[in-house]
Amino acid sequence: LADYNTLAAESEYAAWTLVNGYSLNHVAISVHRLAASSGGRLATLEDLNAVLSSAPHNIKLSSEGGVVKVSPDGLLRQTSTVADTHAHTF
Repeated sequence: LADYNTLAAESEYAAWTLVNGYSLNHVAISVHRLAASSGGRLATLEDLNAVLSSAPHNIKLSSEGGVVKVSPDGLLRQTSTVADTHAHTF
């Protein structure tokens, strides 16, 4: 726990890596490319969010700052999921 706290004081990412290793924690999807491959069913980020958050997936989307976050210039739109919580023993 002392090592974790020391790392966390310097870098949240370093502390996260100490606990989780190099596990997958981010995924990027080019939503604009989904429209053609999904027959238009996933034409927007909102469409993708609807699929992810409903059965059978039931993935919780982060609503902090809005479910769809938009960059100040409006050129980047993104969404994020809420990770499951796991207890760790130090």
